[in-house]
Amino acid sequence: MKKNKVSIPSSKPKDQFPSELNQVSVLSLTNRFLTVNTLLSTLSASKDVLAMAKIEIALADIPEGKNMVFKWRGKPLFVRHR
Repeated sequence: MKKNKVSIPSSKPKDQFPSELNQVSVLSLTNRFLTVNTLLSTLSASKDVLAMAKIEIALADIPEGKNMVFKWRGKPLFVRHR
């Protein structure tokens, strides 16, 4: 006796999602990325605040054993050359 192979059609197609759903998911991910990026950029410090935060001091200009006072963010910064 020969056995006939019977193929049962699967209920799921190979491409489970239509192309419209793929496009919507890509747009949704893009929108989420842009929203998070915008939120993080608004929470970060602005350029003028970052510029005020930096101070460069030439330590060679301070004589040994002396103190100097610098302004940093409107507050005194005391530097001692030991």
